[in-house]
Amino acid sequence: MKNEAAHELAEYLHRLPTRIDRDVFQHLLDIANRHREAEVVVEKAVDVMLAVDLVTMCERDELDSAYILSADGDYTPAADAAAKCGKTVYAFSPSQGAQLASVVKAFIRAKRDWFDDCHA
Repeated sequence: MKNEAAHELAEYLHRLPTRIDRDVFQHLLDIANRHREAEVVVEKAVDVMLAVDLVTMCERDELDSAYILSADGDYTPAADAAAKCGKTVYAFSPSQGAQLASVVKAFIRAKRDWFDDCHA
């Protein structure tokens, strides 16, 4: 995928109204050229795949309990199906998840500061 920032940087460097140090110019242009194309990873239907796995594992009796690390209401039908199979389902998230919380054994509300040392 085209990296717009790299293209913009290269164009900016070529249109500079004043001259900058040749080595600095070349170094910046090299960076822009190295990053003209960027790989983009797009999350597609991961929640659906996880929900299917949960229900499939419950039907195969491959688990006794499950933890959903999300507040996403999209997991509600899968959590409900697991509960109806006699499985215990917990949800854990710093966000509220009223819909999901209504079908799990416990909705554990995480404190945001628990994640202060995590890096995105």
